[in-house]
Amino acid sequence: MHVDIDNIEQQIEVAFLPAVRGSRREAIELSQKLGDLASLGESHLDQGEMENALAVFAAVGGAIRRRYEEVQDSEGEIAMVIDRCLEGLDRIVDAANELLRPRVLAEVLENAIWGRNYGVGTRAPDILVHRTNPEERKRVAAEIEGRIPRAPSEYERQFLGRLLAELRGGTGDIEAEVDAHRRAGNHVEVVQALLRLHRPGEASKALAEVQDWFELRRAADLFEAHGYPDHARRVLEDVVEERRTPARWIALEWLHRHAASVGDARARARWAEELFWDQPTVGRWNLVRESVRASVRTQLRKQLEARGQFRLVAEILLVEGKPRWALKPYWRIAERTPEVVRLGTKIAEGIAKEKPKVAAELWLERAEQLVANGRREDYAEAVEYVKRGADALLAAGHPRLAKAHVEAFRAKHRRRATLQEVLDELG
Repeated sequence: MHVDIDNIEQQIEVAFLPAVRGSRREAIELSQKLGDLASLGESHLDQGEMENALAVFAAVGGAIRRRYEEVQDSEGEIAMVIDRCLEGLDRIVDAANELLRPRVLAEVLENAIWGRNYGVGTRAPDILVHRTNPEERKRVAAEIEGRIPRAPSEYERQFLGRLLAELRGGTGDIEAEVDAHRRAGNHVEVVQALLRLHRPGEASKALAEVQDWFELRRAADLFEAHGYPDHARRVLEDVVEERRTPARWIALEWLHRHAASVGDARARARWAEELFWDQPTVGRWNLVRESVRASVRTQLRKQLEARGQFRLVAEILLVEGKPRWALKPYWRIAERTPEVVRLGTKIAEGIAKEKPKVAAELWLERAEQLVANGRREDYAEAVEYVKRGADALLAAGHPRLAKAHVEAFRAKHRRRATLQEVLDELG
């Protein structure tokens, strides 16, 4: 007795209607109804009715794949019904006859391709690769090969390429894996397979084609793992010189790390400088400090000053432990943003004993900025900065200057009653 598939499809259509118009609650109800239909397919399986079970699983899975974007499945309950269907399809594969198996595998393939976007269907590739005979794998591989050029996204194309490589490489045929990954543009997998064949020259060509920064790092690391780091180094040096990829900084990081690992001080310094100029930041300067001698670092700071990057120079000098030197570029910063003034307070901390008057001035700058916010909590913080300046002057033996420092601040803001209260409270 054949299952009434028209009735099943009508039930699915009715179940979808409220979920398409509704929200989260309706989506949960839809997942439960689809789960009930999957249970129906399992009942046919238990009774040995393989064709009926396949018809149910195919109807449920097909509806989910077609209409999933129409519903709000934020927790993935609807998508997970695909896994229920795949469990059933897996059981059918064990018992189906030769006429039914191709239809089962076709449905498994559809779920594999769709599910990779939603974190479901992860057992589908295993069914296709390990639960099939050589002739079936050959047919599935041919189907996938035809789909690769038509794949709507790079992600799907790469997924199909990996699946094709598994189908063709199950016998240990690495050449077949290489070909499958080349067709799909899976550069990292091409590199890995070629290195396993001890063909670093060809692997280098594949590495040169990588554009994605994450893949570039993974592929380059494979050369190190297989004992061919110099091949990767030469390719990445070309990437850096030609500036042909957005992942240039990844190439520079890899080259810097490689140079350090082999003890090439000259190359390490070169790549540290390149990394810094690729994106001049304090973080990148830390690599410069570790790799570049002091005289060269001085020249780099001069170049930054010539470009007007006074704030960065001041930050670098603080990192270098030279707060007094940081004063000169700090005073040349045109705009006194809160971030810049906070930098001034860090400089003040470093020069308080040596230059207490200047330190007091820098802390006062921050205090004035806080007062301008007009809030009591900011007043309290501002007074703390004024106190730091007064304490530095007292510690240096200048009590009159310390007193004048506080009184000038109080007099300037005599109209701010709340600030005066805070001054009195904090003594």
